[in-house]
Amino acid sequence: MVDVKKVLTLVVATTAVIVLGGCGRQPITQASSGGTGNAKTGKLDVAVLRTREYDHLVFDSPEDLAASRAAPVVVAGEVAKFSQGRVIIGAVPDDNLYNVVMQVDVTEQLKGINGTDALVNRQVLVELPQGPLCGSDLTPCRSLRDFEAAIPAGTCVLLFLQPAKTSAAGMADGGRTVDPHAGRPANAPLFTAYPQGLVFEQASDVDKKLVGGFEDLEDQPEGWQPKNRSMSPMNEYINRIKSKGFTG
Repeated sequence: MVDVKKVLTLVVATTAVIVLGGCGRQPITQASSGGTGNAKTGKLDVAVLRTREYDHLVFDSPEDLAASRAAPVVVAGEVAKFSQGRVIIGAVPDDNLYNVVMQVDVTEQLKGINGTDALVNRQVLVELPQGPLCGSDLTPCRSLRDFEAAIPAGTCVLLFLQPAKTSAAGMADGGRTVDPHAGRPANAPLFTAYPQGLVFEQASDVDKKLVGGFEDLEDQPEGWQPKNRSMSPMNEYINRIKSKGFTG
């Protein structure tokens, strides 16, 4: 005989995992193109982001990074699209730095959002390096389509952000910026992610796992390793940050 109580318990437990499996809450904008955060991403190809090495202070956990000055803005959301970003022209052609802008539909406001203009149409705009140059014309080896294929729309992402530099000073030797508002509305805030602060959720039919954008999570301190199997690893990170008093 089937134990009805056990069956009901199993159904409730499974439902709870599914509910917690999204990217925080439902998107706070009806215009979101990323869905509900439950989309299967397949294997993410973060190689498009691993184009440089970073010298930075290593934080022991997501909540430590959230509490620091290194991340004045912390949000979670869903990747909406990529746009061509600014180009920093250096003193010589191979000094040129191309960027893309990742638009993210924000689902969780954790730090630095309330009372600010950090969001544009309920999105945060994140500048990412486009990587090395190829060919005699020294254009980016990776196109926007490469980024879109590597990190599909609807992918959950947790972002620890700081304002992007507004001038070309220090970004390339003798640099100047071409079209400083490329990939965003004029004067819209633009951010960059801390080297530890770009974390995607890779989702399949079987499970969900976190993938570091710039750096492997497996190489991070123990505090970055998810441990709560009752919820998605992304929601574990979010809940841990909220437990430190961060609410937007």
